[in-house]
Amino acid sequence: MQVRRLATALERRTGVGMRRDHIISILLVIHAANAIHRYSVGQDGRTTYHRIAGNTCERAVVEFGEIVWALMPACRGVTTRDYMRYEGMWVGVVSKSGEHIVLTEEWGCNDTM
Repeated sequence: MQVRRLATALERRTGVGMRRDHIISILLVIHAANAIHRYSVGQDGRTTYHRIAGNTCERAVVEFGEIVWALMPACRGVTTRDYMRYEGMWVGVVSKSGEHIVLTEEWGCNDTM
């Protein structure tokens, strides 16, 4: 159900139908599972993440498929920011490290989803 809602919202926002074999479809399923794990509150008033980790998840996220600005990982700590930023589509968070996943056209973010 969560995957279907996210897919429908992404298709409405982009105006492009999503193929099942596209990388965004795979990342959508992973993001839906992470969102349920981190943010869905159970009857005891806690999330699964809270029950396991002992605290709530305070990580800021944006809507799946939203266009965002990101920094190239190799450029962290460099003071000149003119060439480090790029535009891409936000598709989730890496569970273990907490890093945000941002796709560019080179990695499958284009009009043929």
